Amino acid sequence: MNLLTQYLATANFAYSILNNGQLIKKDKDNFLAGTFNPLLFIHNHVPRRLITLYKLKEHNLTLVVLKSKETYYLLGPLIVKSVDSKALATPFLLSNGHFKQFSQDQLITIINLCINLLGAYVRPRKIRSRCFHPTDVNLSLKGTAFVSLNENGAHVNYAFEKQVNDALLDNNPAGIHTALKLLYNSGRIGILSDKGTLRNLIDFGIIVISTNIRIALRNGMNFELAYGLNDYYVRRLEQQTSVHAVIKCIEDNLIDLSQQINHNVTAGQPPIIVRAVRIISSTPQRNLSVNQLASQLNTSPNYFSAFFKKQMGVTFTQFKMLVKINAAIVLLESTNMSIAEIASYLNFNDQAYLSNQFKKYTSYSPNQVRNNPILVDNWSLYLSQFHPPLII
Repeated sequence: MNLLTQYLATANFAYSILNNGQLIKKDKDNFLAGTFNPLLFIHNHVPRRLITLYKLKEHNLTLVVLKSKETYYLLGPLIVKSVDSKALATPFLLSNGHFKQFSQDQLITIINLCINLLGAYVRPRKIRSRCFHPTDVNLSLKGTAFVSLNENGAHVNYAFEKQVNDALLDNNPAGIHTALKLLYNSGRIGILSDKGTLRNLIDFGIIVISTNIRIALRNGMNFELAYGLNDYYVRRLEQQTSVHAVIKCIEDNLIDLSQQINHNVTAGQPPIIVRAVRIISSTPQRNLSVNQLASQLNTSPNYFSAFFKKQMGVTFTQFKMLVKINAAIVLLESTNMSIAEIASYLNFNDQAYLSNQFKKYTSYSPNQVRNNPILVDNWSLYLSQFHPPLII
């Protein structure tokens, strides 16, 4: 491992290392996973110089490529803040790439260090020139924005949504705080309102609340309570008069919603059932067997199967399928994944089987829901055709 590789392993920004057409190292930042494909980028652009900077025009991102023999070191994508940008003081919504932000001078310092660690030399003047005049390229990042706007309204990206959902269902205020902090620190992606920063942030808060109210509904909260909470949270947001107050209000609302969900969904259920549902719900892509889950819960498969059916009103296998359908709905609404990709991710045998089960449990096809998400606004994991006797 050379000095540059050692440095990158400790760096706090995204990077990739390719050698002879193979990806040999990549940052472990889960937010970046699946967003940028370094192999495809190098294949399409094939940098020849020791250092090349690219500007990803569509996303206002910068990529630095260092070439040493047959090895390419990719730094980024990164957000490079322009010194004359008036937008720097504005907190924008974020990307699921969790892209690091640097000033031009900071980036130049990092590039100089990387070149030195390679044992090479490039005149500082040339590095600065290339930083200020990067090569423009068109590149689509997969699932770039936490918030996307289209004819069906605004939706929060699955990467952020899942992180908040997990924290909500686990009643984990620290997890909610961390997810929001990553979101606010992530960088400029888009503006929801042209009426200023405060209105922009309030609108974002309303989107986040409405998205997670749907999660509450799908996890057993009754409609009257859910919509009452939604109205209450929106009123609180509209009453805020500063950016700081809105940021705090969004977090407070989510923490309160988490407590409401957990009070609602755990009432009256035995701990073994609560644990089982948490395990199944948190890993919809996993084809967990009843033997595996019973072992985790330190009970026998036969006893667990019978007790689960008695408490939930559905079999273990049926509940697993409901969880997968619930996850498919979220993915259809929040990502640009194809139905085939969703089927593969959730470990269905094929797309046809997903479509068949999806229509069985929701009365609609996946394409119908993607084109018109409002069709499943009132769909609930716990209000399926099986109607469990207790809501957990």
